[in-house]
Amino acid sequence: MTVLKKIGIIANLEKAESPGIVHRVIAMAEKLGWLCLTDQMTYPCCSNIVSECIPTAAALAVRVDLLVVIGGDGTILRVARSVAGNGTPLLGIKTGRLGFLTQITTDEMETAIKRLAQGNFELETRSLLSCSGKIGNMSICEIALNDFVLSRGVKSRIIDLHIWVDNQFIAKYLCDGLIISTPTGSTAYSLAAGGGIITPNAEVFSITPICPHSFQNRTVIVNDTSIIRVDAVTEKLQTILAADGQVHFAMNAGDSVQFKKSEKTIQLVRFKGDSFFNTLRSKLNWLD
Repeated sequence: MTVLKKIGIIANLEKAESPGIVHRVIAMAEKLGWLCLTDQMTYPCCSNIVSECIPTAAALAVRVDLLVVIGGDGTILRVARSVAGNGTPLLGIKTGRLGFLTQITTDEMETAIKRLAQGNFELETRSLLSCSGKIGNMSICEIALNDFVLSRGVKSRIIDLHIWVDNQFIAKYLCDGLIISTPTGSTAYSLAAGGGIITPNAEVFSITPICPHSFQNRTVIVNDTSIIRVDAVTEKLQTILAADGQVHFAMNAGDSVQFKKSEKTIQLVRFKGDSFFNTLRSKLNWLD
């Protein structure tokens, strides 16, 4: 059984309810004898009750047994990219809207903390995508938990992208954009663009066009050992590359990037009895 002694708390303080949730988590943790630490961005809302502030999420993760992340899926994505590879599990408390990564609501906090203390939880490994390449004179190397999206800039014109998988040419996509997604990200932008739902433990990636000019262009599923290459071909129009919708790069004609499975993973807390399909039915309002 995993014994927790120190927990780190990271909150999105742009959410009005976050400070109150932080205080509740700290109060419950202290009753169990757990030491609580926060990152620098969270510290201002609890400086009078938390003794130590760690500068970054990555530095905080290596000091604690568990990270409690308070916010929406966007907050989880930001933290996940920062701490990927160090093995510290993440538990998300939802303050946003529809979310697949934030595991519990504020109403479930007390029960969840008790189950953590009892060791009544499991860890679920999630894979990440890495992206590398040269954009202009700049070499990039980024990771994403959900997806990388290539999309048009401010002009309402389609972009031209050429797609290769393991050095085999797949297709030329004339489209509004393209989503390279992990199984985790299959329920995010990829789903909204018409991509399929993929179970989190599937060892695949999906390639989904956004509003393709040709109706023949469809989502392509590839093994997660594959290397996906995307060439930007569009002249006089920038293509925007985004990692989890949070880190952006401007690509021009002739730029090329490659996507492959990252060596880094993250661990998400899952409570026994929870299931991916239960979450789907709840979030997507499917009938039981």
